[in-house]
Amino acid sequence: MSTPWKLNTHSNLATRKPRGPTLLKDVWKLSPGKTIDVSFNSRNQSIEKEGRKLTSFLGIVARTLELTPLNIDDWRNFDNEQKKKLVNFVRKKFSFPKSGEAFVLKSLGKKWKDYKCEIKGEYMSKYKTKDSLLKNRPNRRPRDQWSGLVSYWLSDKAKRRTQANRNNRANQKMPHTRGSKSIATLMHEQSGYVRGLGLGPTPSVLWGSKSSVENIVVEDSSNEVVQRSLQPLPVVGLSKPSPYSPVIQLSHSFSKPLK
Repeated sequence: MSTPWKLNTHSNLATRKPRGPTLLKDVWKLSPGKTIDVSFNSRNQSIEKEGRKLTSFLGIVARTLELTPLNIDDWRNFDNEQKKKLVNFVRKKFSFPKSGEAFVLKSLGKKWKDYKCEIKGEYMSKYKTKDSLLKNRPNRRPRDQWSGLVSYWLSDKAKRRTQANRNNRANQKMPHTRGSKSIATLMHEQSGYVRGLGLGPTPSVLWGSKSSVENIVVEDSSNEVVQRSLQPLPVVGLSKPSPYSPVIQLSHSFSKPLK
């Protein structure tokens, strides 16, 4: 049971009530034939508030077991016909270009995978044996899907993949952070230029005045680019310390120095 905000008088810290599931009632209640137009940037990424709504909707689809069953071990094992049905289902509520289909499927795949990881983290920490996992099947999970999912969790293939994911997280340079806007949307809304990310973001938007990334959500392919651009490089041509050297080291790919 979730707990409401509670003020700690000793530390002045608050415990926040967890956010509930996204419902998007306005999307589900759209009249037949009416859709939400979604804009995409030159990289075929959804942008603006309609793009954020599309992304949230894809999260709901990824959790709908009738559409995206849990007992398939890898997103790549969904056949093309299944993926085509998913795209057509999304098109009933959203209008987007043909070139945007790849984004829809990639986003669905990531959200489906994240959902499976979320369930695994919740149940594998409580129940350590196959029998106990099967006995404590969640009410909303079909028996056949749950049985297949549990069998996969306990397989050698899944254990190897889990270890590989742990290693990848340990080597991650920049963690994902909170916020509702993707890099694509921020790039679209802001002016400026950062080499490697194209037109859109300014240094202060990406890193803030204190090199903060608190307001940025790094998603999908953008994550690798941003992490690469954050890698410190040796400063060439500076014979003595410069007041700009920390900026140059962090954001060496800017086309113009900051003033």
